[in-house]
Amino acid sequence: ERKAMDSERLTAEEAKRKAESKWQARLQSITAELSEARRAAAAVVELQREVDEARGAAAAAAAARDAAEQAVEDARQQAGEAGKWKEKATALEEEINQLHTEAGRTQQEISRLNLVISGLAEQMTKVREMVRTKGAGAIIDTALEEAGLAK
Repeated sequence: ERKAMDSERLTAEEAKRKAESKWQARLQSITAELSEARRAAAAVVELQREVDEARGAAAAAAAARDAAEQAVEDARQQAGEAGKWKEKATALEEEINQLHTEAGRTQQEISRLNLVISGLAEQMTKVREMVRTKGAGAIIDTALEEAGLAK
């Protein structure tokens, strides 16, 4: 009976050891799966962080693109305005050139009139001298002679 009990006890202890070993193996397997799940979760968190960074970079790139498009539009408008100002400047330049030409003509006319005035002043001086020395009748005779109307 004792041998049977010892045998049963040994069988029970062996069954217990087998069960403990089986549970230890299962516990190690679960622990390994849990570690793998933790690593996977950490990888997911890292990927989510990278996705968030990529979204931020995409938003910054979109903002930069919008700013660049606005700068291009501003430059186009400024170029259009510059073109208008250039046209105005060209028109003013042409007008200034015309005014210079007209001023030159006016100066020539003033010079011609100054010569006429000088000639008239000389004639007036001569007429005064003639009136003083010869009298008015002599002046009329001289004028008729110069006109070819003298008798």
